[in-house]
Amino acid sequence: SCGITPHNYNFQGCPLFLASDSGLCVGIPGHGLPRCGIDGRGDICQTLGITGVVIVSTPQEVALADARKGIAMFTGDKVNVPILGLVENMAWFTPAQHPDERYYLFGREGGVRLAKELGIRLLAQIPLVADVCDDADAGTPIALKDTVMGHEFLHLAHEVTDAVDERNRQLPPTAKVELKKK
Repeated sequence: SCGITPHNYNFQGCPLFLASDSGLCVGIPGHGLPRCGIDGRGDICQTLGITGVVIVSTPQEVALADARKGIAMFTGDKVNVPILGLVENMAWFTPAQHPDERYYLFGREGGVRLAKELGIRLLAQIPLVADVCDDADAGTPIALKDTVMGHEFLHLAHEVTDAVDERNRQLPPTAKVELKKK
């Protein structure tokens, strides 16, 4: 659990993907996250305006509960950052040799249901494929391979780009988040 409640935003150890005007920041708070994200204390770094956030969750209920809390935090009065969409990670397991087979190890379509329930865009469902570990160890970018995973990550990149474009058409320019101390 990421320790997120409606009044306490402790993101220590939770992966974050933040889209800003300067690009997409990816990291884990407290582990070298760029200064365009949230640090281990839960403070919004005020160096960049955040265009929007991508929520990433696995399909099981406990992970979806954390995703709901994160969405509530970002869309709440204190932070008020648009949600670009949701990614369902480890949506199913697919053996590399049998890409049409799907085994739902962590539940089925929990992210799909959450996106529909909250009226947010489902950006992608990323499967779990055993070759990912070997490719990562070899330094091979997943998105450059002609595989199920490669196609899903390219699809995700296009969806995030579309979501940012849509956000920029519908909302005013990004402003830095100003936190008010009590």
